Amino acid sequence: MKIFYLYRDTRELHPIKTQTMWAVESFIQMRKRHEAYKRKFPDRPETAGIPYAGIGNLRPESKDMVDAYRARQKYAE
Repeated sequence: MKIFYLYRDTRELHPIKTQTMWAVESFIQMRKRHEAYKRKFPDRPETAGIPYAGIGNLRPESKDMVDAYRARQKYAE
């Protein structure tokens, strides 16, 4: 028996692999575990400030990234 996803494959050329149909339940379980983890360890509030502030030996490419970030912040204001 072939099953097709008619919204994407209107000509019914590429059948869906039936093994993936049963993966939905494992996704639901994964989502439940994720939500339980988020309840136990909620997200931190967003922070503000300069990235990598206080690091003395910052790599040059990271310094360039911080400079670009600060330039965008000034432009946005």
